[in-house]
Amino acid sequence: MSWEPDRISSRDSLDILLGIVVVVAVAMVDVGCLTTNPAASAYPTGEELTVTSRGDDYGFTQGSRPIDEQDFYHVAGDAGAVATIRQRRRVLVGDQLAWQAVGLASIGGIVVGGGVMAGGIVWTSESGPVGLLALLPGVGLLMGSVIAVPLAYVYADDAAGMMSSPVLSRSRAVSAAKRYNQRLDADGADRPRRRPRRPRLPPGKRTRRA
Repeated sequence: MSWEPDRISSRDSLDILLGIVVVVAVAMVDVGCLTTNPAASAYPTGEELTVTSRGDDYGFTQGSRPIDEQDFYHVAGDAGAVATIRQRRRVLVGDQLAWQAVGLASIGGIVVGGGVMAGGIVWTSESGPVGLLALLPGVGLLMGSVIAVPLAYVYADDAAGMMSSPVLSRSRAVSAAKRYNQRLDADGADRPRRRPRRPRLPPGKRTRRA
């Protein structure tokens, strides 16, 4: 006696598969997030700018406080550097949006491919090899979408991580900091003022306050 799948078990498997696909899709949608320009519109405080080393990378400080690269050049007065960094970060935001759109479209492919594949399973159990016309394309779309989703979000995450990486060379940052710090040396108004010390009088010439 040969075994034949009944219609109820096939439809139950369809419901289970579609449920899994929906859960995966909702979980993957929650992964997507957008990292925007981290610049905080820092302003000159009269403290020196410094380029610090962080392993193979480097960072920026104003006084003892770390600041963003775009803010660093804004304080230093390098408008060209600010424009270059801002444009680069706009491109990175666009890359994030593009890859996240690919991920969302692939999630849709998971849902559609899973539905077509499940329908093909039911169709095959009821009508024989004719159901392969839906089963095989559904499997292909589902597998391709499953592979595309994580890849898309990995590329989107890479673009997000580059938002905090230096755009311009370290030598340019060092030169900008040097020029700014020299300007501070020449203009005392840009530095926090210190209370001048009273000159010390030689012994015998000290006078008492009235």
